[in-house]
Amino acid sequence: MATTSFIIFMLIGYFLSSILNADSRIKIWIYSIIFPIIMLTIFVVVMGQGKSYIMGQITGQCLISTIATIILMIVRLNGKLKKE
Repeated sequence: MATTSFIIFMLIGYFLSSILNADSRIKIWIYSIIFPIIMLTIFVVVMGQGKSYIMGQITGQCLISTIATIILMIVRLNGKLKKE
């Protein structure tokens, strides 16, 4: 589960950072924090099937993926901002 979520989160984060156009540092931080947390929430609710114990386990496993996605998006969006 942890490896699968890591791959999914990183792919979605990579594509989101390619699609999004942030023209300021504040937008970069907002995009980089909000979208991974929304992905985490959706992933936990869908995979947890309403059982709190399973949802807690999935949250713990996906937390590293969320942090890695936040870092990926910040780095990629900052790179796009510097190019412009």
